[in-house]
Amino acid sequence: MLIEIDMEDDQLRRLLLGVSFFNEVKKLGEEQYQILLSLARLYKASPGEVVIYKGDIDSSIYFLLKGQLEVYSGESVNPEEKVNYISPGESFGTFAMINNDERAATIAADGNCHEVILLSLNSELFADLYNHELVSLGVKLAFYRMACHSARWKLEMYRMEHADCPLVPKLRDIKLYTGIKDTQEELEALRNQAQALSELLNSWNQYFNQ
Repeated sequence: MLIEIDMEDDQLRRLLLGVSFFNEVKKLGEEQYQILLSLARLYKASPGEVVIYKGDIDSSIYFLLKGQLEVYSGESVNPEEKVNYISPGESFGTFAMINNDERAATIAADGNCHEVILLSLNSELFADLYNHELVSLGVKLAFYRMACHSARWKLEMYRMEHADCPLVPKLRDIKLYTGIKDTQEELEALRNQAQALSELLNSWNQYFNQ
C-alpha cells in the first residue's frame, strides 16, 4: 500500500524541476503552480510495490519524482511481461483519464530502487475543457500538450522498432493542430488528438500481446 508523505517545499520544488509539465505551469504564473501543489498528494512506494494494477479504475494522474517504475503488460508483476520503465519526470495514468477507461498496465516500483516518490493529481482538474475558474486555460493546454507529446514519442519508438507493423501508417493520420495557439479551439483539438493517440497506443499494445 502506498504511503502518503509530507515534504519540505524546497525539496519538492527541486524534484519538480525535472517534470516538464510543472515547469510550464510555473512559467504561466506562481498562482496556478501553487494551486496544483495544494491539490497534489505525495506518495512513497516500497521496492517492488505495485502502484497500479491493470484493470484498475481511479481518477489519479501520477508523476514520478524519484526512483524508477516498471511496466508490466499483465495484471501482476511477472518478469516475462515486463515491457517498459518509467523514469523521473515522466507521467502515467493520463490516457486512462482521457478515454475514461481502466488502467492498461500494471506498474510497480523497481525492486532495486531504495526510494520511489510519486506525485498524484485528480484528473477531474483537467477533464472539464470549459470551466477555467480553478485551473486556467493555459494549464489545461500545457497538460494536453504533454499528453500528446508523450503519446507521439511512444508511438514513434514503436514505429522505429516495428517498421513493418500494419499500424504504422495510422500515426500519420492523426494530424497536428495548426490553428491559432493558446485558444479554446486548440484545447479542444488537443483533447481530440490525445484521445486518438491513446486509442492507437491501445491498438499497438493489443498487437504486441497477440
